[in-house]
Amino acid sequence: MISSEDLTWFIELANRLHMTRTSERLGISQPALSHWLKKLEHNLGKPLFRRSKQGMELTEFGEKLKEQSSILQQNWLDFIQALDNDEKTLKARFRFGLHASVAVFALPTIYKVLGQKAPGIRLNLQHGLSRHILEDIISKRLDLGIVVNPTPHPDLIIKELYKDEVRVYSLNSKVKQRLIVHPGLFQSQELKLKLKNIPEEVIETDSLEVATHLALAGEGMALLPERVAQALAGNKLKPVGGVSVTDRHCLVYRPTLRETLAGQKLIEAIKEAKI
Repeated sequence: MISSEDLTWFIELANRLHMTRTSERLGISQPALSHWLKKLEHNLGKPLFRRSKQGMELTEFGEKLKEQSSILQQNWLDFIQALDNDEKTLKARFRFGLHASVAVFALPTIYKVLGQKAPGIRLNLQHGLSRHILEDIISKRLDLGIVVNPTPHPDLIIKELYKDEVRVYSLNSKVKQRLIVHPGLFQSQELKLKLKNIPEEVIETDSLEVATHLALAGEGMALLPERVAQALAGNKLKPVGGVSVTDRHCLVYRPTLRETLAGQKLIEAIKEAKI
């Protein structure tokens, strides 16, 4: 592979065809330049220069590389400039994961703050269970996410954003004695163990939105996070009993996200959003 420094040095040597003058121009020693040239030719698998009575001259392969080197160097400079412009204008795109039910109440406030701090940042959204979001951040399929009760991991930074309570909600005391649960949520299983007099009939759904609307229709009591119940039903659903399970909603990302200004601004925006 040829680096940007290789291109710079090669162009100088190809234009001057003189080791001493080129080394002086680049500010390096002639032995260092000779060592670099041998290494470059070895990596490319072909000689770039040959010795002649007139001094140095380019080989046929060297001539072809010279033709393309200026274009390659300019493309590289354009790429670096584009990155610099993106940093200055905070134009960037990130892959952001969170449960669809969390997205209902979290995303509007996040986008509001993000629009004020860095309107050029774009988010590609992905929804799923928190444990799947966590796995995708670890495997670099996502850049960051909001994860409920994340398991600590040495490659991740975990910052708690807020807490939520999962409890039983119903339309009124006369609803049908059925329990509506999301079987894939660990909180549901934990809460069921704490409940007394659990209805024998259980409706299972992998959508908290469906569970909420069934409860609103009076078809049973739903196990719901408080913020989801409020976002989807307002004050129409009432908590039943005093049993609840506390959730920690955390911002999770890899340390490399903080290496760019855009990444830093995104983290700040999510932390500042009043979710």
